Amino acid sequence: MPPSQDAIAGGSEPRLSEAAAALDDILATARHGYSPLVVLAGEPPKVGSALLRHLGARRSALIVNLSSALAEALVELKPRERVRAVPAAVETIAADAARGWAFLDHIELLFEPSLKRDALAVLEQVSRRVPLVIAWPGEWNGRELRYAPVHHPEHMP
Repeated sequence: MPPSQDAIAGGSEPRLSEAAAALDDILATARHGYSPLVVLAGEPPKVGSALLRHLGARRSALIVNLSSALAEALVELKPRERVRAVPAAVETIAADAARGWAFLDHIELLFEPSLKRDALAVLEQVSRRVPLVIAWPGEWNGRELRYAPVHHPEHMP
């Protein structure tokens, strides 16, 4: 059983190693699913990023700053073209980085209202072709993932 978020929040090497070892088992099982997407969420949100980096280092994986790479991929496009290009751009970025799994951090650009996309739906779509491990920049409340407060423009219901 994976350690609690409280145990990981301290970010110590033994705690991260314990959590990463548990996640290795999860990745082995999830790899064979229809949409292999593993979401690392914690409170505070930086817990997911710390765990992603640690797990990626254990696997000698490249950790991709998705917002930076996606901005670079979309910058030359007109706003309407950007909306259509997001899923393919994310897939290309992930595929270029994948060594079995693609490790994505800093996914915040997916929540940009002008892109008119459901961030989680895009990631699920991409994970059907490229298995993904992502650090969720929001919270998991035991029932659902949250990114921003309800009245925030980037709120994801």
